[in-house]
Amino acid sequence: MKMITPAALLRCLRDEADEVFVDADTAARARGAVQRMIEIGQPGGAE
Repeated sequence: MKMITPAALLRCLRDEADEVFVDADTAARARGAVQRMIEIGQPGGAE
């Protein structure tokens, strides 16, 4: 997997390049996983 760089992120947002589309069910499951990680907090207890 390639490293995401600020320049690549900017290009994606500005030019709508390299977009990835997933079905609604996959997106919902991924969103739930990310939400659980956010709720756990920062590694090492730094909040």
